[in-house]
Amino acid sequence: MTQNAFLLRHPGKSPHVALTALLVLSAILRISYVWFLPGQDGDRLHSDMGVYDQTGWAMAQAKPLPEESFGYHGYHPLSGSTYYYAGYTYFVAAIYGIFGHLPLAVRITQAIIATASVFLVYFLGRQVFDRQAGLWAALGMGLHLPQVYYAGLLLTETWFTFLQLLSFTLWLGSWNHAKSSSGPGLAVLSGITAGLACLNRAAFLPAIVIIAAGSWFLISKSISRSRRFQLISLFVISAILIISPVTVRNFLIHKQFVLVSTNGPSTFYVGHVQHTPYQPDNQISGRTDVEMAAWYRDQSLRYLRDNWTTYLSEIPEYFMHIWLSNDFWPNATTFYQSREMRPGEPSSRVRLVIDDPGGPAFGHFFHFPDLVRYGDVILWGLIGLPLAGLSLFFIRHENSTRWMILVLGMVPYCIIPFLAPPFPRYRIPAVPILFVFSGYAIVKLIKLSRIQQNS
Repeated sequence: MTQNAFLLRHPGKSPHVALTALLVLSAILRISYVWFLPGQDGDRLHSDMGVYDQTGWAMAQAKPLPEESFGYHGYHPLSGSTYYYAGYTYFVAAIYGIFGHLPLAVRITQAIIATASVFLVYFLGRQVFDRQAGLWAALGMGLHLPQVYYAGLLLTETWFTFLQLLSFTLWLGSWNHAKSSSGPGLAVLSGITAGLACLNRAAFLPAIVIIAAGSWFLISKSISRSRRFQLISLFVISAILIISPVTVRNFLIHKQFVLVSTNGPSTFYVGHVQHTPYQPDNQISGRTDVEMAAWYRDQSLRYLRDNWTTYLSEIPEYFMHIWLSNDFWPNATTFYQSREMRPGEPSSRVRLVIDDPGGPAFGHFFHFPDLVRYGDVILWGLIGLPLAGLSLFFIRHENSTRWMILVLGMVPYCIIPFLAPPFPRYRIPAVPILFVFSGYAIVKLIKLSRIQQNS
C-alpha cells in the first residue's frame, strides 16, 4: 500500500505521525546541541548565567551564598537580594539538588522542556484554529534555532516560555470546558502556571491583568456572567497565591513592598538612559537592591522629564531591533555599537564582550551561534512574522474569539520597547504564540491555492 493510499484510508492517523516525527526531531536537535556544547562546567558560566549557577548551587546545598561569589546579587532565601528572579533560581537549585553541580543536567532538562513547548504550540494551534494550523505552528517552533540555542543557556527563556504556553493552553481549556466541572480546575492550574511564569519574569504580570480583563469582554457571551466571574477569579487568585510567598519574603527583608523583583527600574535605565547594557557600578556600589531600584527610578524619571521627545523618537528603532534583529547574544551590544557612541559609554567593554570566546554562549557547535542568527532571519523575519500578520486578514472572518486570548497575551511584548533595552532575546517567548497565527495563515493559503487550482 502506498503512503497516499494509507493516508486516504486512515486520515486521522497522519497528523499523529507527523506530530510524533516532529517532536522526535525537535528533541534530537535540542538534546544533541546541549550535549555537545562546550563549557559544561560552572567555572565558564558568566554574566546572568553565572549568577543563576552559583546561587542555585548554594540553595541546593542549603548553604548561604558567600559574599565574594559572582552571584551575590542572585535570589537566595538567606540573602537580602531581590534583583534576580526567584523562580528560575529555584528551578536550577532543584536540578542541582538531584544531580549535583552539573550545568549539563540543567541544559538537558531545558532541552526536554523546550521539546514540550513544541507540543504546546501544536496544542494551542489545534485549540484556537485546527489540527493543521497546530502542525504548521509546531514545525516553525521545532525548527526555530533561537529556541534551541537558549535551551543551552542558564537563562530564563526556556523555562519561562514553557510556563507561559502552558498557562495559555490551560486558560483556553478552562473556557472550552467552562460549562463542565473541569473548567474551574483548569482555571486554577492556569493561574498557578501564570504565577510561576511571573516569578521567572515580571513582564508576565501585566499579561495576567490583561488576559483576565480581556477575557471578561471578549470570550463568548454564551457563558453566564457568574461562570465567567468564577473562572477569572480562580485564575487571578491562584496566580496571586503563587507569587505571594516571594512578595512576603521581600517585605520581611526590606520592609518595603517588592512584588517580585527590583530589576525593573535598572532595566529601563540601562536601555533608555545610559544606552548601554552595563550598569554604573560606581553609582550603585554599596547600595541594597531596594536602594539601587530607587536610584534607577529617580534617574529614569529625571531623564524622561528632560528628554521625553528623545525617548519617544527611539521607540520605533527599539521596536525594530527587538523583533527583527538577529543579535541574540550578547544582547544589545551590537545595537549600541552600531549607533553613535554616547559620552561615557564603555566602548572598550562592549568590544571585549563581543570578542570574548569563553563561555558556553559562544561554543562553536557547527558554528551554531551563526546558524541561529542567520537562520532566524529566514525562518522568523522573512516567513514567520509576515505570515503572523497575514493571519489577521483571514482571521476576521472567524466566528470564534478564542484567538483573542493569544492576542491579549501578546500585548505586554508590544510595550517592551517602552520599558526595556532592545534585547532580541525578549521576543523569544512571544515567537511561539505568533507561530500559531503563522500556522493558521499557511493553512488558509493552502486552501486558497487549492480553490484556485480547482476553479
